[in-house]
Amino acid sequence: MPDGSLIIIDVGPRTTPLVDWLHERVRQIHSIVITHNDADHAGGLPSLIQVPSVTIGTIYMLADRDKDDQNFQRIYAPVRLEEKKGRLKVLRLEKDRQIWQNGSKALELSVVYPDFGGNIDARKPNETSAIVCLYQNRQRAIIWPGDSPMKIVADTCAGPTPWLLSGPHHGGPVDRKHRDFAKSVDAIQPTRLFVSVGTKRNYELPAPGYLLQRWKHGCHIMCTQLTKHCDAERVNKEIPVLQTSAFHGLRPPRTGVPCRGCFRMTITDTEIFSDSYDYAHLEKIERLKRPKCLGR
Repeated sequence: MPDGSLIIIDVGPRTTPLVDWLHERVRQIHSIVITHNDADHAGGLPSLIQVPSVTIGTIYMLADRDKDDQNFQRIYAPVRLEEKKGRLKVLRLEKDRQIWQNGSKALELSVVYPDFGGNIDARKPNETSAIVCLYQNRQRAIIWPGDSPMKIVADTCAGPTPWLLSGPHHGGPVDRKHRDFAKSVDAIQPTRLFVSVGTKRNYELPAPGYLLQRWKHGCHIMCTQLTKHCDAERVNKEIPVLQTSAFHGLRPPRTGVPCRGCFRMTITDTEIFSDSYDYAHLEKIERLKRPKCLGR
């Protein structure tokens, strides 16, 4: 954040590169926010909290599945142990929870979903996936919705155009086959869409139809990794589109083929700026066989 606070929203799977990144830097983490407890969002948490050079302020989590579920316990039990040692604090991730605010109070990171009732009533974990927003002068500027259905994101966050929307659900909202899905997409028109997606994921994500809908509204779409939807031959040959991690001095991902790769924003009280690689990325994706982010 602009004041130097490090906040991590979802840590990635067990093999998360965040662990290597933190090992190389003695850092203090202000907060870790886990939007929901799926392994691809929270699986790296037990490893991350064991990095000896790092101190952690608060971990925000949801109770989104049976407490005796083995996969949940694999993530939660190490966190609970560190909390008992007094090494960190654990708080429930819930609507109206303020995670961070800068000194001028122009910027604020807050939770907008779920409330307690929504968390309890949800039939599936994705239905209670938290939605976190960065507000800039009380206007919603960036939305991190985890794996929330698009309808919940729309009902919660409809309003002025946000600068960035992440996903949801790796560019394939879980309710994309619902008859009113297009209305939910229309309700939120971000300037940019950032999609965290893995080349080798087996879930057919991102969903080309969803990217096309966003593109038709003039949205600038960026995916972290290349998938077969855009260029199967390039995926098979493992040819990156843009090695952004190297440009930012970061280690490359352990698996997958980078497309836009990582993406850096500069945030002030009044503006948000992209890093300097937008034009280079747009130029390179023009050469892909069927770039879905360009409506093809």
